[in-house]
Amino acid sequence: MSKIFITYKNHDPIVLQIDDTPLGDKYVQLLKDNYQAMPPVYRDRIKYNSEYLLDLAQQAKSAFGWDWELTTDFTLLHKDLEMLLGTTGFEHVSAAHDNLLTEIHYCLHIVQHSDTINSRNGAFQIEWFNDLGFTLDQSFEFNTHKKFGDVEFINPFVGHGPVQIFYEDDHTNITQTCKFHNFVKPGIVISTYNQLANRALILDYFKKHDPTFVNTHTEETILHYTGYPKIGHVVNLNDFKTLLNDPLVIELERIDFE
Repeated sequence: MSKIFITYKNHDPIVLQIDDTPLGDKYVQLLKDNYQAMPPVYRDRIKYNSEYLLDLAQQAKSAFGWDWELTTDFTLLHKDLEMLLGTTGFEHVSAAHDNLLTEIHYCLHIVQHSDTINSRNGAFQIEWFNDLGFTLDQSFEFNTHKKFGDVEFINPFVGHGPVQIFYEDDHTNITQTCKFHNFVKPGIVISTYNQLANRALILDYFKKHDPTFVNTHTEETILHYTGYPKIGHVVNLNDFKTLLNDPLVIELERIDFE
């Protein structure tokens, strides 16, 4: 069985138990390869708030000419971001703007869920910004129950899966926004909350708001990708809770593999 030890400065390591499967082994090897090549990025959620988003948005308005109201229309900004990265892609965007775009996308999600501002409630993630990875086999089964401490594959796309679209009630242009999680990229996501995915209810939501999307991709495909891509769990949950509750900005120190 593979274990991953994530150490933050002034904290005990967080121990991850990865599934003892060929997929789990392949995922760990992907993380090892990327960790040896370059350090990962950890963005502490408590740094992200409405004021920071407004600053980033002003930069984006200047850089990309997006026409939206600075203080109100975060939804439009999100759609502009999805359109830019979902169709053009990072490879066609100036490298000088890479960090700006990723910061905006991350900050947007936090601000749109006001209960997570100034806290680490939400996805706790470590990532590498590249396009490396592998196709997720169709036989992989998504979980319908996300639990505190679950380790998941990181979302490989700018868009979002059916569960997130449902819970955010983001039915504006589902064809652009919905992306099925069929690729594994280097990154670690740890859940900080419990959540259920009612597949029948979510499918009904898609049928109501975009029946053309459902007919195009089929009900079976939507149901298959409705869930959480779990690949392991945190062993020492109390240490993880202590880390989450640290009132200061935390700093990733190292990652070890066993």
